[in-house]
Amino acid sequence: LSTKKGNRNFFINTLYHNIQSKLYGYEIKIHKDRARMYIEFLEKDLVAIKSIIDKIFIQYENHLPEVQHIDATAIFDKDFIKSNVVMRLVNTEKNRGILSDCPNESFYDLSIEYRVVVSVTKDNEGISSFRLTDESMKKADISYAELKEAAMTNTKNMLGVSVKSMDDTIKELMGDIEADLLLQQDMSEQNRYPMYIVTNNSKLHGAVNMLYDDVLSSVAEKLDDDMVVLPSSIHEIICVPLHCDKSIDELKDMVQFVNSTEVDIEDLLSDNIYLYNATLHKLSDVDTYYKEKEESKQFKNDESREVEPEEEPTRRMGHHR
Repeated sequence: LSTKKGNRNFFINTLYHNIQSKLYGYEIKIHKDRARMYIEFLEKDLVAIKSIIDKIFIQYENHLPEVQHIDATAIFDKDFIKSNVVMRLVNTEKNRGILSDCPNESFYDLSIEYRVVVSVTKDNEGISSFRLTDESMKKADISYAELKEAAMTNTKNMLGVSVKSMDDTIKELMGDIEADLLLQQDMSEQNRYPMYIVTNNSKLHGAVNMLYDDVLSSVAEKLDDDMVVLPSSIHEIICVPLHCDKSIDELKDMVQFVNSTEVDIEDLLSDNIYLYNATLHKLSDVDTYYKEKEESKQFKNDESREVEPEEEPTRRMGHHR
């Protein structure tokens, strides 16, 4: 579907969004500038969509002050990419179509993908970026090692890290008085355990911060324990102490239930959970965590069995005749 309003062209196309599924998206073009947004509707509704074009233009105009103009050739500029590339974590299986022609790296059932940030709004609630492709990397003559190193630095520096307790988060959402009443009720539960939410300043694609050991280590220090990382969504993770009143299976079931009932499909990160070993400073899946714990325990047992050979008493005391 396409139409024109003044010097603005309006298109509705089938586009890939964050997952391997198709969503219709609309694209507005003013001269050489483009803005692409996503909406969900069925193909049979395309005719009805024409009636809301005016509203869409109003939405676009309201966001005009946030639009940053860049030279189109910048997408192939090595320095520009290295200065602005960031990482995102996505579910591998649900993004195979997208990942097939993009640089990426596997992390258990997840994948690290790379995007180049064009602008971040002043209120940190909006990010403009484009997905980096293999073709863009080739034209910019960037190696994967260079890309990853730059993204590891930029992601934290540009998007920030936010670590807040669940209590503080509830207070922000509900207000101090209502939150205090709720938390006082929870305090009556003997087995209440601390929880921390990790995201970034914009609260968009903040789950990527689970890749930073210093972030996880600081949370584990607050919990004074190894911890379970619950993938709340692509936007955030929740960290809880390993030794809480919930079993690993119960926590995994909880994540799966929330994913199936509360999380939008394009925001789903994983149905699995991950464990952080505070001693080894390592995040892994459940099986790997317990395997390494067992190997570490066995190693310590082997060390304790070692006995130094005894020396002859006369030789140790230095008695000679």
